Amino acid sequence: MRRQGLDPAELTPELRARIAARVAHVDGCWVYPITDVNGYGRVSIHQKPHYAHRLMYLLDRGAIPDGLQLDHLCRNRGCCNPDHLEAVTSRENTMRGDLPRIVRERGLSKTECVNGHPLSGLNVRVNAKGHRICRTCKREWFRRQSPPATTARGPWREVIRREGRRTFLVCGHVFDLPANYKFAPRHRCVPCDAPSLWPVGE
Repeated sequence: MRRQGLDPAELTPELRARIAARVAHVDGCWVYPITDVNGYGRVSIHQKPHYAHRLMYLLDRGAIPDGLQLDHLCRNRGCCNPDHLEAVTSRENTMRGDLPRIVRERGLSKTECVNGHPLSGLNVRVNAKGHRICRTCKREWFRRQSPPATTARGPWREVIRREGRRTFLVCGHVFDLPANYKFAPRHRCVPCDAPSLWPVGE
């Protein structure tokens, strides 16, 4: 087993005593005084940096299961008390942290969408994930996805009915499932191999 380039033979009682001698006991936390830019305690072993909380967990609890990472139950990154650490998945670690709350609060503080439309009243709806959706932007997006209303044959309202069968709005081919029309992944005319609007007429 190797974690962060650490030889298991280096996990000795002397290393534990070295770390324990430098920690400060604050409200049950063992705060290591030397930290990185993110606030995690760092211990140098043979001029290589290692996380203090990972070392203490390895010394006290053994190997960290593959695919898991340590979560600080006390929310203090500088703490290396093994009782305050739990091996969890990356997703669980993220959901327990402050990032989801910060992102949620930042989203709720917005009064306008990226295009300047108000996120209030009838112009906003909440989807199944709890996200606020601008109705104006959504309508414009659907409008951009639709084929043009006019073609070389003229406006779609002028498409004639042929032999009592439906015709495509864009290309004018006869609506004849499945030879001329398919639904997936989008409504398409098979002969033209192009997107088509819903057919009209009977």
